[in-house]
This record gives sequence, C-alpha cells and structure tokens, in this order.
Amino acid sequence: MDKRINIIKERLESKINAVSLSIEDQGHMHKGHTAHKEGMMHIWVEIVSDDFIDLNPIQRHQLVYGILGDELKGDLHALSLSLMTSKELEANNHGELND
Repeated sequence: MDKRINIIKERLESKINAVSLSIEDQGHMHKGHTAHKEGMMHIWVEIVSDDFIDLNPIQRHQLVYGILGDELKGDLHALSLSLMTSKELEANNHGELND
C-alpha cells in the first residue's frame, strides 16, 4: 500500500472508532488527467463506524474532511466517501437501505 494511503488510514483510525475501514487508490481511473500526471491521489474510503450515529451525511463528511485537512491541502486531489453505521451496513446488506 502507498505510504500516503497508510498515513491517511492511520489518521482516520486514530480519530474514528471504525468497525471497518477500507481505502482504495483509484488513480488508475484518472490517467490522463492533469492531477494524476502531477502525482495527486484519487482515493475511495469506506468507513463503518457507530461514531456516525446521530450525524447526518454532511456532518459525517465534515468529520472526515476535518481529520484529513492536511492531506486535502496536499496531494489528495479527489476523495470519495462511503460512511455508515454498523446498523446501516447491516440494513444495506439485507437490501433495506436505499442510497
């Protein structure tokens, strides 16, 4: 795993009690884009955490953006987020949650 992604994972794990946390480098999907040529990262992050209970989607995103503030000012160009509670994940796995 890229050193930069490890740093992002460590930052998230230090601030969010995650049931699961997955990070995927999606830079290959952006070949040819200026940001990709400049070495900027495009990542997808999925976090399942009950820290998200009582937070709406915007608040969840703001929490993650706050944790990754330094990376967002640096070489992190694009960040896709999937943020849910363990109950939402369970409902999603049973086809009960519609995004």
